[in-house]
Amino acid sequence: HAEKAGSSGKKTDMEHLIKAYLKRNSLSSAQSSASSRKASTAAEEEKYYTKLLGVPPPGTYSSSSATNTRMSNKSVLLDNAYNFALKQFALMKNDESGKMTEQESVNLLEDILKKEQLDERMQSRKVTDEIRDWRDNNAKQTEEGEAEDKGETEEETKKTKGKSSGSASATVGLPSILHSKPYTITALTTWSKRLALLPYNQWSVGAVTALDHWIAIDVLGMDELTWQMVLEGQAGGVALGRDIVDVRCALFPETIMLEDEDEDEDDAFDLADQDNEKKKKEVEQSIDELLASLGGFDEEDEESSSKQEKKDTSMKESPSDEDADADADNEEIIEQMKVDLQQWRSKCESDGPYDSWEEDKKKEFDAWLEKYVRLLANEEWELQYVDYKATRETLLSSPSTTQDESDEYWSSLRDETQAEIFLQSVLAAQENNGDNDSATSAFLSLPYETQLKRFIHLGTLRPLYDEYMSESSKQQFIKQNIHTLLENVYLEHLVSDPKGSITVDDIGSELLQSVEGGDGRQVKKGERFRIELLKYGTDEYGTTRAERARSLYRAWNEHKANRARYEEIMFKKGKIGLKAKKGNEK
Repeated sequence: HAEKAGSSGKKTDMEHLIKAYLKRNSLSSAQSSASSRKASTAAEEEKYYTKLLGVPPPGTYSSSSATNTRMSNKSVLLDNAYNFALKQFALMKNDESGKMTEQESVNLLEDILKKEQLDERMQSRKVTDEIRDWRDNNAKQTEEGEAEDKGETEEETKKTKGKSSGSASATVGLPSILHSKPYTITALTTWSKRLALLPYNQWSVGAVTALDHWIAIDVLGMDELTWQMVLEGQAGGVALGRDIVDVRCALFPETIMLEDEDEDEDDAFDLADQDNEKKKKEVEQSIDELLASLGGFDEEDEESSSKQEKKDTSMKESPSDEDADADADNEEIIEQMKVDLQQWRSKCESDGPYDSWEEDKKKEFDAWLEKYVRLLANEEWELQYVDYKATRETLLSSPSTTQDESDEYWSSLRDETQAEIFLQSVLAAQENNGDNDSATSAFLSLPYETQLKRFIHLGTLRPLYDEYMSESSKQQFIKQNIHTLLENVYLEHLVSDPKGSITVDDIGSELLQSVEGGDGRQVKKGERFRIELLKYGTDEYGTTRAERARSLYRAWNEHKANRARYEEIMFKKGKIGLKAKKGNEK
């Protein structure tokens, strides 16, 4: 609209609004200039991906230039900035009073866009749930039909075979939400035929991306910019990405076989390794027998040495077996402790708080609590720092829950969309409930965005907070995410300090270099250090590897998104086939 007006002033206003959007979203000048050069470097990027994939550029096959590809368009951030500026410009222009300030228009437009994004996420989740329910109902009806067929005689089965197969196909049908979309149904049939031609795990990146793109736009009704956000892995796109995967698996069950096949391949490799190890032992045994037959071993010495070897082997293997048995026993004890905890909570709900219990019950609970704490403690010396009173109050303050109730609660926080649905239900329930405890009142006083973040973070940390999660699952979660969990937590760090009281000899140069994380700096012989509390994962202790890792991750994510876009266009143009080339499998 600004360009049609032909006014240089309005063009300047548009440029100002775009720059203001980029500034609000913390885009540095260097990043802004780099993003603005996307169009000029499009030819170079397309040349790179053309060489990588071994296909001619799209301009070779048609009169249209290479600008038809997404590669030559603006980045997602610049797209958002341009669209936001257009809407903001129109909002300010249509203001009847003519007194709307720029900041007022920003606030108003952000509220409008948040509402639109929320509606889009809710609609996407509604469609996903309907399609998932449709698939579950079909699976249930299929199982019931198979059970009825087993109860029939062979003769009756032959007579009703045609009827049952016909009714089964009619039952499967299509989700009701797609009945008013004939073009979507036609495309659904096309994708089904492609899956029948070639297994999903052999598809090219372009074909896989095109399928997910179609689901996002035609089935779930997402906006094109939303799809680009999901493809680039930007914040807020995780829940929408999960919707795409759930719908794909429901409409095309063939696509969920990929993970199982990978597991089968891993099992096959494990079996192959076992066979190789067995053959190796057989060869070694045959060599020993050959040497013994040649008089290389005395019979008595051989017998005594074999006994000693068996003894040594049993000594080596027994500790690991004992450790495995001990871990299994601990797992069973912990599971029983969880059951006992729910029983104690039920008693607290029925008989009142701990202070009102009889002395015998108090002693019984205290003995159980000591056993519970001792079981969870890593080291014996940690027990002296445990506050048993606070631990007791914390454990008994929560209501007793069954595993089904716990699963239902945590499933309502599994992603951003579910967390927001849950938050809105909580807020709606609190409108009719005026009596709240201090903790609930403090939570309700927080801004909406902060409340939502708290729920999302809680859902992410389910392995740590869900009492029904197994200990092995919790330990695996901690091991995989230890650096993220510790980030910004104050921990003791060794900091180089010429006046420090700690020397290299006190620690050891090898250990010191491993502690510093291999940042390439050589530790000097007379260097001294001090201990300082610093936030874990920051650059305050002399290394920038954390920020470099984030930059590398963003660059790698952008590369994967660009390649997916490029291959999708090549697939739609027919320049890349359905099957992935050797070496380019996804």
